[in-house]
Amino acid sequence: MLVTQLTLVSETAQLTPSQLNRVAATLQNHALRGFSLIWNIPATVDAYTARDFR
Repeated sequence: MLVTQLTLVSETAQLTPSQLNRVAATLQNHALRGFSLIWNIPATVDAYTARDFR
């Protein structure tokens, strides 16, 4: 089964990487509950800063 990969990208310098990771962890919990348990679709959430994408 394929895994749905969700990416959270911060485009602001106002969030620290730690804060961004906390948001990603919360979204990961929701993805596990919603995607995996309800829709039977495994999903992961990864966090990056805009700098990581350049």
